[in-house]
Amino acid sequence: LRHKTRLLIVGDGPERAVAEQLTRDLGLGDEVVFVGPVYEGVEEYFQLADLLVLPGTGGLAISEGMTHGLPVICSIGDGVEVDLIEEGLNGFRVEPNSPDQLAESMRVALQEPERLKERGRASRRIITERANIDKYMNEMLSAILYAYENRRAVRG
Repeated sequence: LRHKTRLLIVGDGPERAVAEQLTRDLGLGDEVVFVGPVYEGVEEYFQLADLLVLPGTGGLAISEGMTHGLPVICSIGDGVEVDLIEEGLNGFRVEPNSPDQLAESMRVALQEPERLKERGRASRRIITERANIDKYMNEMLSAILYAYENRRAVRG
């Protein structure tokens, strides 16, 4: 059985018209769908996906995709990709402006559907165990307590 890949592009940008024209020129109108910007109800698109591909910046999208159990392919962003994407375990990080590397990562990710699901489970596990509100609150409280305990040193 051949896996039919469909590309769902959510968002907008200055190159959207060029990408839409290229899609038409290549006859990929049935395989590539441009949704445009979505501000409410975006979780529905995460639920439709098997893989989140984010070639630009966007830490929040990475976290949300992982919460929905998606493996992630992303480029350099705001730093969250370094904290949350473990190469090969739950996704891949690619160099910016490297379409060949991006395409190869997508090919590798999609070639084994069961491995893709494992990577998605790893994403969900990373978010629930390592990057959750309790962990963030503990870090914030630790910082506040440190500042309190060292306030005299800070004031001079």
